[in-house]
Amino acid sequence: MRRVFHQIFDENTWLAPETKAKLKQRLNDVQERYGYNKHALDRQKIDEFYEMHLFGDLVTDPMRINAVNLADRAIVIPIGIITTPFYDPTWPLEFNYGGIGQIIGHEFTHTFDDRSALPKGNVGNDTKEYREKEKCFVDQFGGVTYGNPRFNISIQGNGKLQHKETIADSNGIRVAWRPECGRTPTIYPNQNRKELSWLHDEHPIGSVRVNEKLKNFNAFATAFKCKLNSTMNPEKKCRVWRYYH
Repeated sequence: MRRVFHQIFDENTWLAPETKAKLKQRLNDVQERYGYNKHALDRQKIDEFYEMHLFGDLVTDPMRINAVNLADRAIVIPIGIITTPFYDPTWPLEFNYGGIGQIIGHEFTHTFDDRSALPKGNVGNDTKEYREKEKCFVDQFGGVTYGNPRFNISIQGNGKLQHKETIADSNGIRVAWRPECGRTPTIYPNQNRKELSWLHDEHPIGSVRVNEKLKNFNAFATAFKCKLNSTMNPEKKCRVWRYYH
């Protein structure tokens, strides 16, 4: 994932060289915390800790879903999500990239969202370019209406409120897809390996979050042969960080 982010920064010509260097350094500083603390299974360490902590909560609930801690510059992937349906060591890589892979990419992206995307003192038009790309997501998701016609419920998307998450969604799935480039079919005769990366892509909040981010990805349209200007392959696509795909 880190290697892919380095490649992405190099590919984005709208970033000044000084800004790229600062972003790469920020990326290198991000810590990764997976599963649970290494002392969690050490009975002696646990007893020592609770000698003076008879009451209290865990700092991080190991069964919660992923998160990013900007204060510590760390992404947290607890053990509760490192399991099916997001990850299984016996699955083909495509399923794991499409599951836990895009989640990790999503959390990494939050360390570069509009709260901290461009380091202080950035040069040139970096900030202006970023805001323009950000606005594309605000407009895209703000133009979505969803609900339940059966119960006469209609909700208008709030692109401005949601843009940090929608950018992270879009970027996370792109980053997760990159390691799969160039692989050839080896299993599942009716589906190639790039198609398999998408089959895991469902989310409990509904189809809007899934479908809208996929509309921005040329590789998805290519894998499933979506015609240009069809529902899942609009000519206008939103992205902050540019890729070859």
